[in-house]
Amino acid sequence: MGFKNPFSAERRSQRRAAKRRAELQQRYDFLSGELHAMANHEDIVDEIEAPIIAKRGEEVLFVVDGVSLLESRAGARYRGKSMGASIRVAKGVYLRPGVHGGQITQGPDEIKNLDSGQFCVTTRRCVFSGTRQTRTWEYSKLVAVDYSTSFEGRPAVMIPVENRQKTSGVQLDRGHVPYVQSRLGFAIALFNEQDERYLQAWREDVEQVEAELAELAEG
Repeated sequence: MGFKNPFSAERRSQRRAAKRRAELQQRYDFLSGELHAMANHEDIVDEIEAPIIAKRGEEVLFVVDGVSLLESRAGARYRGKSMGASIRVAKGVYLRPGVHGGQITQGPDEIKNLDSGQFCVTTRRCVFSGTRQTRTWEYSKLVAVDYSTSFEGRPAVMIPVENRQKTSGVQLDRGHVPYVQSRLGFAIALFNEQDERYLQAWREDVEQVEAELAELAEG
């Protein structure tokens, strides 16, 4: 019978705990950083270099460079689904910090990449500004926000709105997705006067992760 190292299981357990601690710390840093930015958006708005001219009373909350404008040449249908506790921030639009449930089912035609440029999230709309084309998605006409789509191996957010035959959106680098989810979700909640409920959900997530980190530290 072979010799078993009595310390190997302990070392594996320590490595798992260290990995879990690093994952939780990364999530805590993201959640707490975004919570601070959203809760203090009025103070940091002047620090953002926006590619658009804001309308009266409009604030730019977030800008992403290097995105692509996507458009479905066929009609799209939206099918929503519940993903745990969620916040209703507009008719037909339910959000949870960093998560939106739903899926856009495309018609027979493919999604097309039309242009590259910047994606801007404001308190009233989101706007794509490219070298050849622009698109505006008004929150008042929003049908859904879908993060389940991908294009050529990269994530995308598709944003169907009322009275527009073609569904359009933007393709993002993977690292930008959680920030776009949080800021766009906050912007929609703010527009519909649900921002405090949205921020409270973030506070609860921060507290939960903080408690898990404390528990690991004690262990």
